[in-house]
Amino acid sequence: MQGMPPPFMNVVVIGGGEIGRAIAEALAHERNEVQIIELDEDVVASLQHDLDVRVIAGSGSDPAALRKAGIQAAELVAVVTDRDEDNLCAATLARFFAPQAKIIARIRNPELAAERRFLIHGPPRLTHVLNPELLAANSIFRSIRVPSAIQVTEFEMGRLLLVGVRLPDTSALAGSTVAGFARSRQKDHGQPPLLVARYRENQLVVPKGDTAIEQGDVVYFVTTPSSLRRHVTMLGLPFQKQRAVAVFGATVTGLHLARLMHEAGISVKLVEPDRKLATAASERLPEIVVLHAEPTDPQVWADEDLGQSDAIAAVCRDEEVNLMVALMGRRAGVVHTAALTNRSQYVPLLLDSGITTVVSPRNAAIGTVLRFLRRGRVLQVAQTEYEDAELLEYEVSLQDPISGMRLMDLGILQGAIVASTIRGDDVLIPTGASRVQAGDRILLFTRKEVVHDVESMLLARQQ
Repeated sequence: MQGMPPPFMNVVVIGGGEIGRAIAEALAHERNEVQIIELDEDVVASLQHDLDVRVIAGSGSDPAALRKAGIQAAELVAVVTDRDEDNLCAATLARFFAPQAKIIARIRNPELAAERRFLIHGPPRLTHVLNPELLAANSIFRSIRVPSAIQVTEFEMGRLLLVGVRLPDTSALAGSTVAGFARSRQKDHGQPPLLVARYRENQLVVPKGDTAIEQGDVVYFVTTPSSLRRHVTMLGLPFQKQRAVAVFGATVTGLHLARLMHEAGISVKLVEPDRKLATAASERLPEIVVLHAEPTDPQVWADEDLGQSDAIAAVCRDEEVNLMVALMGRRAGVVHTAALTNRSQYVPLLLDSGITTVVSPRNAAIGTVLRFLRRGRVLQVAQTEYEDAELLEYEVSLQDPISGMRLMDLGILQGAIVASTIRGDDVLIPTGASRVQAGDRILLFTRKEVVHDVESMLLARQQ
């Protein structure tokens, strides 16, 4: 089935840094009309050279620049400079010029981001508050809580989980097919996890029953919190309680991650090379051990037993330091190593190096923006860390053509699979005979290139 191309959306991106560039590139790739406003001349030149978008040199807080970008016709505005004050000013102006637009603003200060009542209902009237740093911290936290997980994404307020893991050679799934593994496990171990993706040499396959799985493959599956331990163990991965974690970098991400770990009852050591930042972290997190030290200093690792940690997370501003810290942890035998990078093209390479979890804040930002780009009642969108597939949560209405149909009759394209159905308070792992009902929230895992075809299938009667 070939879906009709989606209608173009007029998008204005304010801020051409790493996050703004990523959002503009992703939206332009999906054939939307994108204008990006950036003040820095060097960044403007780079954007004009690298991206197929219209670039306006100027400030998002300048009405003339906004008008030049066609703000009055904008349907979606993403305000993502590095300064909260500039973002609030630009978002407020954008709301004045485009009263009906969806406006997403980046707010880095956690205290300000927490004032959602003002930001959503006050003068800016934001559609959504975006904080990629906090999203990255939450992503690393969820992954570390599941030993060996590359990625853990929550849906339905944590009732459903998308989990990515790399299979060890001891896995019963390695050397089997998806269907063969299910048959062998179901009798003694219960329902196996529903696999929605297999990566081998960074190439994505949406698996079928006869898809072969080998050791070293990265597989993504959907599960529930109550089945998580059983499913991870079924795949041959250890599941042990995390007792001690070392966090490197007192960044916004590092502070939030350290707090999450402490609140979960995990002993945390926070390492920060900048004295002022280390002192500020000690004052903000008095219950956590903060070390003013170089993250890559072997003597510090020895004196503080950092190599004995159950997990380490490198979230410093310097990405090279993050890589070195993660590799030092791997060499020391740390079970779970996590690193932060803003260069998403490095994610597959870093994962192949043996680092367990690699998180890109831009990935989280793009997933958030895509939710407001998708048509119909899309409640949530998440990407894999490879950025070539999406999991969409979609609410079915009585008017949708799929309402009342069996999954086996949907005719979903190659490259898409229904991963789960939420019906009321029940989470259902569907079979081909399962029927879709109005009011269901269904999770669809789909390759990027067929997302719009899936949308067209879901909304055929509404176009």
